[in-house]
Amino acid sequence: MVIKVVVGNTTAQTGNNNSEETEEVRHKGNSLLETLSNYTVIDLETTGTNIYGCDIIELSAVRVRDNQITDKYSTLVCPPTHIPIQIQKLTGITDEMVAGKPTIDDVINDYVAFLGDDILLGHNIARFDVNIIYDVYNDITGKELHNDFVDTYRYARFCHLNTTNLKLSTIAEYYGVVNEQAHRSLSDCIANHYVYQAMKQDFSAPERITSAKKPKKYSPETKAVQEIQYTLKTILESGELTTENVYTIRDWLNEHTEFINKYPFADIDRSIKKVLADGVVDDTEIEYLQQLFADLLDPVTAQEHENESLDIKDKTICLTGEFKFGERTSVGNFLSNFGAIITKNVTQKTDYLIVGDLGSQNWRCGNYGNKIKKALELQQKGKGIEIYNENEFFDKMISRFRKR
Repeated sequence: MVIKVVVGNTTAQTGNNNSEETEEVRHKGNSLLETLSNYTVIDLETTGTNIYGCDIIELSAVRVRDNQITDKYSTLVCPPTHIPIQIQKLTGITDEMVAGKPTIDDVINDYVAFLGDDILLGHNIARFDVNIIYDVYNDITGKELHNDFVDTYRYARFCHLNTTNLKLSTIAEYYGVVNEQAHRSLSDCIANHYVYQAMKQDFSAPERITSAKKPKKYSPETKAVQEIQYTLKTILESGELTTENVYTIRDWLNEHTEFINKYPFADIDRSIKKVLADGVVDDTEIEYLQQLFADLLDPVTAQEHENESLDIKDKTICLTGEFKFGERTSVGNFLSNFGAIITKNVTQKTDYLIVGDLGSQNWRCGNYGNKIKKALELQQKGKGIEIYNENEFFDKMISRFRKR
């Protein structure tokens, strides 16, 4: 069975048959834990934090040779959409500033050419920047980005820093690095370079590390999730969901009935059956499905919560992903001090699943892993488990204490 995604006059195929199997896998370079003298620092600003639904608005890189900056690349990028007001406030980049600037199609080849074969360096790039650049470059040129990279967030874990968290701004302050234009990509690149140079003196490599990637083995269900995610992502990126697409997805679901009662297949199946009940797919239904697909690609962000504050005393909490707040163990100990019961796994007794804002490279389903999937399935069964991202959870928790 092959899924054919029809987008205007273009066609993308995914799926498998008896002789061939394909799936959405980024063939990125290796994530390294190394102390380097030559590398290129990368950073970008985007319209959001979802790697599947954001557009680049600024793109920068700084080349380093013998520990010194030797060249710089930076450009504003005109996105196809409005820059959200919260991003404008964070970065200072406005719609007016990017108007008339080159599009990502105009600059991506020059940018990748600037990177060359260098090892890339950046903060949280394993989760964010490298994936976005990889996807954009691949979508526009059909080529892949294979540069190895050093994520300074991961590197910082082995520097034994006396800091409350491992944010770039926190580490910069720790080492006395002043970043006067934080959240502008060139300034962040330069600050990251100096932070890395400072961290090298405190770095202590773990006893056993390897940069070689071990092949991952995925279950049939995980492969099916990756396959349907690729299809939904392709449709959303095209900006055009057609009636033919809807019927194609329905046919694919009919070929994979063994997963139909599991997340995310159950939501897709139920919604498509509802839309196709009268045999007509109108504009309102297209808009409804587009929103559904976006939510399924990033289910944590799509969570809605009515309560303005949280009382965690005697609540069972499970943690997943990597936290800006600190190591997961430290986060658990912090919450335990307020009476929370911390567990390793999601069960029917779990009250809250807290998802670290830095995500995880080990998640097999893009923006979520097994714990999130389990929590979403429990939600579908009517269980009271709530899923929060790190930032919202601590905001609501702190809000409770402020009201006292």
